[in-house]
Amino acid sequence: MRNVPLARLVLCLIPALVTLAVALRPDLGTALTVGATVLASLAAALALISSRRGISGSSTGQHRDTAVRRGILALDIEGFGQPSRTDPDRAQLRTHLHALLDHALATAQISPSQVAARNDLGDGILVLFDPIVPAATLLHPLLTDLTTRLAAYNQTKPAPQQRLRLRVAVHDGYVLADAHGHTGEDLNHTFRLLDAEATRTILADTRSANAVLIVSDPVYRGIVRHGYQGLDPAVWQPIRIHAKETRTRAWVHLPGLTPQPNVPIVLAAPAVGPASLPIPRELPGSI
Repeated sequence: MRNVPLARLVLCLIPALVTLAVALRPDLGTALTVGATVLASLAAALALISSRRGISGSSTGQHRDTAVRRGILALDIEGFGQPSRTDPDRAQLRTHLHALLDHALATAQISPSQVAARNDLGDGILVLFDPIVPAATLLHPLLTDLTTRLAAYNQTKPAPQQRLRLRVAVHDGYVLADAHGHTGEDLNHTFRLLDAEATRTILADTRSANAVLIVSDPVYRGIVRHGYQGLDPAVWQPIRIHAKETRTRAWVHLPGLTPQPNVPIVLAAPAVGPASLPIPRELPGSI
């Protein structure tokens, strides 16, 4: 009943009320009929106003035609489908990844209402945040907590197939909601960073690392470079990203490693200059 507008209930009840009143007081029949007509007109007006408010204020459609700027976090489990892993191994990795994320969100004091979307990707997770959540918070304390607990978890798992190693991408940009979920150029950009061969290579070649973090050039320049949330820009290195239609610079960090291993020279990018970088034609002579 609570979903039925009050005005519609009034419209339905007016005829019955008038009939009852006339039966009890026949001498008031004309006055009651006029009063009922006025009430019906008012109820119809209220119903129209209510329906228009429902259309304009619907929570499901309020952002359908407008992109919203959101913090974007994407996580992917390295080698999720490798043959040495069994399905129970994969299930355990997925379970622990979600547990790590739950704890990190709580540590960062990000409430469920501030998570606009959390999508399970099978071998990873995509999280979109409410605009009220600063992108800097995703790097610290959220990812600081997640990678610290990830390292502790891996210390208890000597078997390689049981270790959880992650690629993690952070971007901040405009995302459009549609009937099927979310889309947008900035969302595509996040996944290009996450899935780039350079990102995969850096993690694969650093066996002591538990994760590689990669942030977009705008996130580095707008947040990391300024040291917000206590971030140290000196431990981030620029790399070239060449993935599908994307040619850009991004920045990587391997949490827990001191000093940071240098990225291979063929993957390194200049720290300044155009973000759209050409594809290297050949390896440098020193490789």
